[in-house]
Amino acid sequence: MLAVVVRVVWVAILFAIPAVNQAVIGPFWFLLKISYLVYPMIWFRGTFPRSSYDQFMNIGWKIMIPLGMAAVLINAVLGMTRG
Repeated sequence: MLAVVVRVVWVAILFAIPAVNQAVIGPFWFLLKISYLVYPMIWFRGTFPRSSYDQFMNIGWKIMIPLGMAAVLINAVLGMTRG
Protein backbone atom coordinates (compact mmCIF):
# COMPACT_ATOMS: atom_id res chain seq x y z
CA MET A 1 0.00 0.00 0.00
CA LEU A 2 2.82 2.36 0.83
CA ALA A 3 4.47 1.60 -2.52
CA VAL A 4 1.32 2.68 -4.34
CA VAL A 5 1.17 5.95 -2.42
CA VAL A 6 4.86 6.63 -3.05
CA ARG A 7 4.43 5.94 -6.78
CA VAL A 8 1.38 8.21 -7.02
CA VAL A 9 3.21 11.03 -5.22
CA TRP A 10 6.27 10.51 -7.44
CA VAL A 11 4.19 10.72 -10.62
CA ALA A 12 2.36 13.80 -9.32
CA ILE A 13 5.66 15.55 -8.61
CA LEU A 14 7.05 14.47 -11.96
CA PHE A 15 4.11 15.94 -13.86
CA ALA A 16 4.18 19.16 -11.80
CA ILE A 17 7.57 20.20 -13.23
CA PRO A 18 6.96 21.82 -16.67
CA ALA A 19 10.28 20.81 -18.27
CA VAL A 20 9.91 17.22 -17.16
CA ASN A 21 6.24 17.26 -18.10
CA GLN A 22 7.05 18.00 -21.75
CA ALA A 23 9.60 15.17 -21.88
CA VAL A 24 7.41 12.62 -20.11
CA ILE A 25 3.94 13.28 -21.50
CA GLY A 26 4.52 11.54 -24.87
CA PRO A 27 5.93 8.27 -23.49
CA PHE A 28 3.32 8.33 -20.72
CA TRP A 29 0.39 8.37 -23.16
CA PHE A 30 2.10 5.82 -25.39
CA LEU A 31 2.63 3.40 -22.50
CA LEU A 32 -0.90 4.01 -21.22
CA LYS A 33 -2.38 3.13 -24.62
CA ILE A 34 -0.16 0.06 -24.95
CA SER A 35 -1.28 -1.03 -21.47
CA TYR A 36 -4.93 -0.73 -22.51
CA LEU A 37 -4.21 -2.97 -25.49
CA VAL A 38 -2.01 -5.56 -23.77
CA TYR A 39 -4.07 -6.02 -20.59
CA PRO A 40 -7.15 -7.55 -22.30
CA MET A 41 -4.91 -9.82 -24.38
CA ILE A 42 -3.17 -11.20 -21.30
CA TRP A 43 -6.50 -11.46 -19.48
CA PHE A 44 -8.05 -13.37 -22.40
CA ARG A 45 -5.09 -15.77 -22.63
CA GLY A 46 -5.23 -16.46 -18.91
CA THR A 47 -9.00 -16.91 -18.75
CA PHE A 48 -9.79 -19.19 -21.68
CA PRO A 49 -8.17 -22.52 -22.48
CA ARG A 50 -5.92 -22.96 -25.48
CA SER A 51 -7.51 -23.85 -28.76
CA SER A 52 -5.92 -26.46 -30.97
CA TYR A 53 -5.20 -26.21 -34.69
CA ASP A 54 -8.11 -28.45 -35.69
CA GLN A 55 -10.56 -26.29 -33.73
CA PHE A 56 -9.43 -23.22 -35.67
CA MET A 57 -9.72 -25.12 -38.94
CA ASN A 58 -13.29 -26.17 -38.06
CA ILE A 59 -14.21 -22.56 -37.26
CA GLY A 60 -12.67 -21.44 -40.52
CA TRP A 61 -14.35 -24.01 -42.75
CA LYS A 62 -17.74 -24.20 -41.02
CA ILE A 63 -18.29 -20.58 -39.96
CA MET A 64 -15.90 -18.04 -41.47
CA ILE A 65 -15.93 -19.16 -45.13
CA PRO A 66 -19.75 -19.36 -45.34
CA LEU A 67 -20.01 -16.04 -43.50
CA GLY A 68 -17.58 -14.42 -45.95
CA MET A 69 -19.40 -15.86 -48.95
CA ALA A 70 -22.72 -14.60 -47.57
CA ALA A 71 -21.23 -11.13 -47.08
CA VAL A 72 -19.98 -11.09 -50.69
CA LEU A 73 -23.38 -12.25 -51.94
CA ILE A 74 -25.26 -9.63 -49.91
CA ASN A 75 -22.86 -6.93 -51.08
CA ALA A 76 -23.32 -7.99 -54.71
CA VAL A 77 -27.12 -8.03 -54.44
CA LEU A 78 -27.21 -4.62 -52.73
CA GLY A 79 -24.77 -3.22 -55.27
CA MET A 80 -26.90 -4.42 -58.16
CA THR A 81 -30.20 -3.19 -56.72
CA ARG A 82 -28.97 0.23 -55.62
CA GLY A 83 -26.69 1.20 -58.41
